[in-house]
Amino acid sequence: MVGVACSMLFVALVFSACGSDDAGDSALANDDDGLTTPRISTDVGPEPDGDTGETVANASPAAPLVVAADGTTSAEQTDTTVTADGSTIDSTTDQAGSSSTATSNGDSPAATDSPTTTIAATTTTTTTAAGEATTATTETATTTTAATTDTTVQQTTTTAPVDRSAFLSVNFQSNATGNYGDDQVRADWGGGAVRYATTEGRATIVDEGGNRFLRVAYPDGKFGNDEAGAQWVLSLGSNAAEELYVSYRVRFVGNFDFVRGGKLPGLAGGAGNTGGNKPNGSDGWSGRMMWRSGGEAVQYVYHPDQPTIYGEDFDWNRAFPPNTWVTVETRIRMNTPGQRDGVVQSWMNGQQVLNRTDVRFRDTPDFAIDQFRFETFFGGNSAEWAPSKDELIDFDDFIVSGSPITH
Repeated sequence: MVGVACSMLFVALVFSACGSDDAGDSALANDDDGLTTPRISTDVGPEPDGDTGETVANASPAAPLVVAADGTTSAEQTDTTVTADGSTIDSTTDQAGSSSTATSNGDSPAATDSPTTTIAATTTTTTTAAGEATTATTETATTTTAATTDTTVQQTTTTAPVDRSAFLSVNFQSNATGNYGDDQVRADWGGGAVRYATTEGRATIVDEGGNRFLRVAYPDGKFGNDEAGAQWVLSLGSNAAEELYVSYRVRFVGNFDFVRGGKLPGLAGGAGNTGGNKPNGSDGWSGRMMWRSGGEAVQYVYHPDQPTIYGEDFDWNRAFPPNTWVTVETRIRMNTPGQRDGVVQSWMNGQQVLNRTDVRFRDTPDFAIDQFRFETFFGGNSAEWAPSKDELIDFDDFIVSGSPITH
């Protein structure tokens, strides 16, 4: 009887072990075709032209979550106990503190469970003064879950992406009409995150039928960012990512003369290379948009494999129509360091116009997509890029997001 009591006590102890377990401004560098453009200050060392850029750390990934059948998620911790007969007992505790226990004998996990009650008996033998033996038995009921089918159910664990949807959204409805100066730029675009801003009186807020938008002026005979257009550089900080989308609306006002071309805003990373500063794989990159002669649209990309010191045109095979609002969107996905698997895709009015999946932006994981560059001007590095009359371009509804925006 003592031996039986010990065995029963061992079983009871095994079941008791299955409880839940608590658990400033920058220097100027030569731009694209010999022009000067603002550059973000950096601590990564001098670039070939003596200027520097800034590297922003990527956002930390989210903690692993468990996706339930109803679509909800929770973080779980599972402990496994091996019983005397070789079966295993899994005890799972989620963040809410609730727990569940599943028993397996080495067969496939069950898809459908039903409750089973196990009785653990403890027998105690007592000898009286008269020499008589009395026996008392105590039974403890423990409810577990037993499998009723042989269908295997695999637990699905996934890392939930950080929701960066529309972390930057700028329109101008609340702005007063009139001059749009550097102070308004910083107020609308993130204050201290704006590392450089210059509008030089060439940016204004215009109201047209109740819709307010940004209008940028390009004076007759002027080219380059010193004398035409406007620019500011926004650090994305903790929203820096391996993949981002940017979109905005743009309109080339009136009978716009495109001349030879000019720059439009876009994403960049690391040193944000422009101005004939060809990337070397360890400094930076940029992927702004651009208009060419006749309004032809291109993605103007600085990357280590570009054929010259200036950015390479990725053709959209579409032209910007004059005096018409157009919505543009670009997706950038960084390459695996050293591999030609980076992605540049673009859409015009929701229709895809560019799909490149072979781009090498970098050879190091030290930078990703960490800045938005609002840069727009005619140029080009010579007067042949300059317009022959005053020109205007309108901008509105800027969005930077971790998800598709217009398609």
